[in-house]
Amino acid sequence: MAKSNNGKQVNGEGNVRLLSSGKYECIIQSKYINPKTGKPKRIKRIAETECQARENAKTALNAWEKEIEKGRDTKINKTKTFGEYMSEFIENDVKPSITGSGYHSYISNMNRNFFDFPISKFQLHMLNASEFEKYFDTILSLKSRKTCSLPIQLCRRCCQSLVNRSLLKENYAAQVTVKQEIADEYNKQREDDIKNRKKVFTPEDIKKFYYPSAMVSPKDVEYLADAYSNIMYNNMAIQTTSELVNSNQASESDYKNYLIALGYYKSNNLPLALKYINNALVENDVNINYLALKAKILADSNKSAQALKVLAKIKKADFKTVDFQRKVKAIEEYVLYRTAKAEALKDYHLAYYYHLQEKSLLATKVLQSTVLHAKQYSPLVFSLLGRIYYENEEPLKAQEFASRAFREDKNNYLASLTLADVSYDSRKYEDSLKYYKHAKKL
Repeated sequence: MAKSNNGKQVNGEGNVRLLSSGKYECIIQSKYINPKTGKPKRIKRIAETECQARENAKTALNAWEKEIEKGRDTKINKTKTFGEYMSEFIENDVKPSITGSGYHSYISNMNRNFFDFPISKFQLHMLNASEFEKYFDTILSLKSRKTCSLPIQLCRRCCQSLVNRSLLKENYAAQVTVKQEIADEYNKQREDDIKNRKKVFTPEDIKKFYYPSAMVSPKDVEYLADAYSNIMYNNMAIQTTSELVNSNQASESDYKNYLIALGYYKSNNLPLALKYINNALVENDVNINYLALKAKILADSNKSAQALKVLAKIKKADFKTVDFQRKVKAIEEYVLYRTAKAEALKDYHLAYYYHLQEKSLLATKVLQSTVLHAKQYSPLVFSLLGRIYYENEEPLKAQEFASRAFREDKNNYLASLTLADVSYDSRKYEDSLKYYKHAKKL
């Protein structure tokens, strides 16, 4: 603060001096006359620091001036506790707006859940957001959410009243988001994700990312559908691919080129698979199935850089559902599986790929065979095992493996998320919140 030449503070900031006790004393003068003395009102406050002494004096002065402007010469009692202000607030602001039985219910609740707690004994200068967070979390750990809602609500309202009277600088109670509220919000997000998964794809998504660009006749559609079934399910990739190449039917369809590429890929003829998938992409370069197949072909051809480049293009697509994101993640894990050098890391990515393809049994077998030689990759293996067990509703195994992963690597996101989910399902909200917050930082 700027000082005048005579050493006094200007602009109504008050004068501060250092006492022999080592504390600071601030005296500040009001623009209003003290009705009792006929002289300008002066307020004095003592604190550990110069800044705090001045702040306390200014707060007290602002509160007195607001009262005097209303015609009341109210003594600002610095020893008055938050509990005493709460009692006044309930009597003067709450009671007139509720019934007699409602008032007695409020008092009974507050006697049990507020006045018996340390925060009610704090003077106003001792209050801060941390103290309210501690109080809110304490009562929520002891009582039901419904029971605690009243004292939490009244703390926030009372603090706002004190802010309006210039007795508190900020509404500290309103700044606190209690742990239960954060956990509820996170759970709502999880429920929303589950709902979104039920809407597999929007019509716009399907048309843009899955439809061939060239329309064909119903006869050609049936022909191509049979070819796909034979390649994928009937173990007839070589015969079907040869027939597609030599046939003129549906020759205008980019999907036909995709099926030929798929057939050659299933037959392990990677050069021809790459040729025909490129033909398909010339006609339709946003189809996710075409791009996904090309990424796999490149990865299996040991063209890691090109595979990752195609994967990057896939990830830039404007997906709108969780299912799309899961499919892209599966493609990524497959490419990483093909490009990884360490055997344990290859197994981890392969297992993750199986997991995202909803082949949990295969994923678990791969991971269990990897555990003994995982070495520096063991946190990855343990965390994925924990996640798979959690999603298969085996919480004890989920917690066991996620905990092992977290002990070895505190920055493992999947382990943190699984421990948060397991804790939440067990109603251990404090532990759950800790893990959720930790996972959010990763």
